[in-house]
Amino acid sequence: MARMIILITVVLTVILVPVVLAAGVYGFAYWKVTQAADNFAQQISPFALMTYKDVHIDLLETEVGLNGIGLEPVDASGLILVESVRMRAPSWTYFFDFENQINEGVLPETLDVEVEGLFLDLQSAYMNKWASQAGDVQGMQVQSYDALACGDRTHFSLKDLQGMRYSSLKTDMSLLYYFDPNDQTLNFDLDTSTSLMMDVSAEIEIAVSGNDLNMQTLMFAQPRMKRMELRYKDKGYNKRRMIFCANETGESESQYRALYKDALSQQLTAQGWQIPDDVFEQYDQINNPAGSAFIRVEHPQGLGPQTMMMIQKPSDIIAVVNPYVELNGKPVALDGITWKMPKPVKDVAKAEASESIVEKDAVAISETKAAKEKTAPAKRKRSSFDPVPVKSFKNIPVSELDQHIGKKVKLFTYFGRDVEGTLISTSNSVIKVEHRLVDGRGTAIYPIALDKIQTAKLYH
Repeated sequence: MARMIILITVVLTVILVPVVLAAGVYGFAYWKVTQAADNFAQQISPFALMTYKDVHIDLLETEVGLNGIGLEPVDASGLILVESVRMRAPSWTYFFDFENQINEGVLPETLDVEVEGLFLDLQSAYMNKWASQAGDVQGMQVQSYDALACGDRTHFSLKDLQGMRYSSLKTDMSLLYYFDPNDQTLNFDLDTSTSLMMDVSAEIEIAVSGNDLNMQTLMFAQPRMKRMELRYKDKGYNKRRMIFCANETGESESQYRALYKDALSQQLTAQGWQIPDDVFEQYDQINNPAGSAFIRVEHPQGLGPQTMMMIQKPSDIIAVVNPYVELNGKPVALDGITWKMPKPVKDVAKAEASESIVEKDAVAISETKAAKEKTAPAKRKRSSFDPVPVKSFKNIPVSELDQHIGKKVKLFTYFGRDVEGTLISTSNSVIKVEHRLVDGRGTAIYPIALDKIQTAKLYH
């Protein structure tokens, strides 16, 4: 009998202890998640009122989340609904101190966040208000590619999306972050899928120095991008856009598509791009139903601020970054794409009108200059009582930069960038300038491609 009691006690202990511990962990986790959700709701209360249906906890998967989230903006009526939010971490210890670690910028070795069923009502008051604010900014921007030849639009408004028969948008998204201690890289994977519209995803690999997973430390360590992949796939937006614009212009869908293609070609040319016909045809095809695009950039040493300084004009991205591009699943040859600084529209007419005047004036100016040189008195030598000449920047030939190492220069590139600082070195292809940082924390050495320098000035 005693043995039976002991046996029952042992069995109950083996069974109940894990159950009690699990219940304790579950209860504590439930309290922490509820506390974090309530604190977050309090923090955003000046902007939106947040409610949720219940808390989700999975002890085996180290997963927590919320179900049935509702966000109601305080400055406009309407409700933003989210079916569920899930968050996974490598251990429960991170969740138990989640808020403090986030506030301190401490990152776990891996973190996975998933949002399912984010619903936006395009007919709601908050969407109309946000669209109005966005329209004020977009109205000052250049013509967007997708709205070309669609009436006099520079971009598509919320009303236009409703005209494409979008009454609401449902989006699923996930963000996976993880740290690889062997390669010392941070990896980010982002996936978004919007029903009846498009799928967009991105993968980014960033090289860092050290294993301290703190946001402030990482930013001061000047992280460098080693790899980036971008994917896009149409899921219905292209077809709806073409039908909508065809109706707006009174053309058939095929006729509008021809108009759009011509407008796209003119837009790219006006922006300075020179694209081979076969590449342009591939580019235009992503506007077809189910059109897709893929871009991959890989740089073993990592792309940092100094590398990006080599980009002086848009086409330099191809040479410096060397991207791999696929459009509709077919590789694209980028070596034939070039770019030239376009003349401002207003300056073109002015230049043509004044061209003949300049030629006539050139003769008159040279004759006047010659006459003045004959009658002008000889220049006297400067005495010690004369004021010291004021130093300033003066133009010098770019080819003579190698004669002024260690002197202060100002360089202007064809892409409108200017760099001022001390000339450190020159070579057949690269000029290096030591530039003092604006915040006064020190200096940085910027490499500039020699063939991208438009003018050079020397301080003397």
